[in-house]
Amino acid sequence: MSESRTLVARAAGVGLVGGVIGAASNLLLATLVGRALGAAGAGPFFQTMAVVAIASNVLELGADTGLVRHVSAALAQGRDDRVRGLVGIAVLPVVAASLLVIVAGALVAPELGGLTGGGRGWVVIVLLGSGLAALMAVLLGAVRAMSSALSVTLVQNVGLPLARLALVGACVMIGASSWRSAALAWLAPLPAALLAAALLLVRAERRHRVPSAPVLPVESEWRRFWAFSAPRGVGAAVEICLEWVDVLIVAALCSAADAGVYAVVTRAARSAELIQQASRIAIGPVISAALTEGRLGAVRRLHRDVALGTTLLSWPFFTIAAYFAPALLGLFGPGFAEGATALRILCVGLALAYAAGGVQSILLMGGRSGAQVGNKTACLVVNVGLDLVLVPRFGIVGAAAGWAVVLVLDAGLAWLQILTGLRLRLGLRTAYVAGAAVAVATAGICVLVDALGTGPFGHGGGSVAAPIGAALTVTLVGGAGALMALRARSGAGQQDRGRGDGLDMTTEDLQGLASRTGGDL
Repeated sequence: MSESRTLVARAAGVGLVGGVIGAASNLLLATLVGRALGAAGAGPFFQTMAVVAIASNVLELGADTGLVRHVSAALAQGRDDRVRGLVGIAVLPVVAASLLVIVAGALVAPELGGLTGGGRGWVVIVLLGSGLAALMAVLLGAVRAMSSALSVTLVQNVGLPLARLALVGACVMIGASSWRSAALAWLAPLPAALLAAALLLVRAERRHRVPSAPVLPVESEWRRFWAFSAPRGVGAAVEICLEWVDVLIVAALCSAADAGVYAVVTRAARSAELIQQASRIAIGPVISAALTEGRLGAVRRLHRDVALGTTLLSWPFFTIAAYFAPALLGLFGPGFAEGATALRILCVGLALAYAAGGVQSILLMGGRSGAQVGNKTACLVVNVGLDLVLVPRFGIVGAAAGWAVVLVLDAGLAWLQILTGLRLRLGLRTAYVAGAAVAVATAGICVLVDALGTGPFGHGGGSVAAPIGAALTVTLVGGAGALMALRARSGAGQQDRGRGDGLDMTTEDLQGLASRTGGDL
């Protein structure tokens, strides 16, 4: 394995560990909210989360991804003096948009009361939290571009989720068990997280010796930055709507209790997202630098590694979650097990989408943010259309089916546009074949656990034997998957070297990358 991929693997490992902590915190939070508030109370709580998630992603304006691409490209070109100017280009419009939205929200608070569940004061609090979250994400985008994967992970995937869990838990323990009190506790850590992001940015600039008197950005630089970031902002807004609009539609067409169950189902299914997030944090700046320098072969090799690793790690999880769905959801409290069928459908859709690897990162870092906007918009239209048809008839099962279709459609469109737009052929067969193998092996062990009669965890048994069996499954399948990955990578490397397509970096490439990143991906 080349040194460049070793650095990426290290960064992905850091992201994965942080992602595990963050995902565990989010699952515990959902469990806490479900047990303390019940399905009816969890509905408005997750509805507030949906509004904050959508509003904050809209207010980011795509500037976070814009900084990842443009700052990493500037560092790759040795233009450290451009970094502060780029940060200013990104931050000022985000702050202005946040203030404008807060003021506008206060003026139309009665119309927003149905979404946020409160009056003018509550609307302002929710929108203020959205603005703080947006600014934090933008600052962390600059930190991430300077290759501080550990720092970003500590704030975004560890500190913030743990703080939210602790505060919501304290809120429940002291008896303030209304959903609004829990939502306020969930919003409370955002100012501290924003301060931490600002301090990390200052530290990263010092490490890279960014000049204190930056080159002021010219008009063309503003245009280049926002020509990429603005479409990405629209795409990110559409993307987060894809993630949360189902909850709002279920709440409108069914009931708050159904929305609470469906929100928990989606959170449980997306627990494996930490694997994809870890790879995205690691490969984004590397892909941007490689595409800037024209090393398409390195991008192909990196994608194969990421797709294979993501599949081998996530498909066992999806298999276990689908098999033991009733008991898994039962952990969140009474009534949530009704979402077992919806969880199984989402596991299938997410598994197929994750096996595509980092196609979204490649599309974005290749400057195709406009294409991604079209993809996300088309997917959102399809998703809403399917929801309007399926949810009234099938409830949360219909919502899950619609989202599963859209997940696969989104990944497929990105892969096709990389092939036709960037002229970059990405092989996916190895990842899907390996994923099918580990899924079958995992399913076999799950069935064996039930057949041995040691307590069918997925069918109301209550014995701890099946969870232990699931853990052993992950260990055994993970070890086998690692061996398969090594063999596949070795074979691919031999073929690529035989073709001489330049997939491995030269010594000069490695020295340049190390000097630009400070050795800390």
